[in-house]
Amino acid sequence: LYITCEDDLDELHRRQEAICAMLGVSFEQTRGKLFLLSLQGEIGNELATFDADGSLTIAPRYHQIERACLERGISHVTLDNTAHFFTGNENDRNQVAAFVNLNNKLTRAINGSVIMVGHPNKAGDSYSGSTAWENQVRSRLYLEIPKGEEGAPLDPDMRVLRNEKANYSQRGSEIRFYWFK
Repeated sequence: LYITCEDDLDELHRRQEAICAMLGVSFEQTRGKLFLLSLQGEIGNELATFDADGSLTIAPRYHQIERACLERGISHVTLDNTAHFFTGNENDRNQVAAFVNLNNKLTRAINGSVIMVGHPNKAGDSYSGSTAWENQVRSRLYLEIPKGEEGAPLDPDMRVLRNEKANYSQRGSEIRFYWFK
């Protein structure tokens, strides 16, 4: 289940059709295996809220996602992006830890995995907010456009996917690839 709050369903289908074409798979063959959901423009996408004391309350959206996964046998969820699903203070270690733990609850419920997509901060760090974003997860990947010494992209179509944190595998490995439209 891929859930985005940034792109509409037409864009998701356009991208998936291109991916399917590259893999030699028809879009129809993904039916019942891949679920794309756009929440663009929807209100109430947060998975939880925090009261004045910082205590987490699970929100209706979390329950909807968990129920949909259980009903359809979905064992992997991608949340794109954390700014829409996490309404707490990204610099508050306790709130971040509670939110990550809520996602861990979902992984246990579906006996699978959850990927949270986030954006780096403008200073160039590979994540934004509290160090809890780094410390609470077991793995963290970072996708970037490599830049030269002057700060300009080496090649605007080149990408690097780097394993920034890996508790259960080798850290620091990377995959270089090119983005084709």
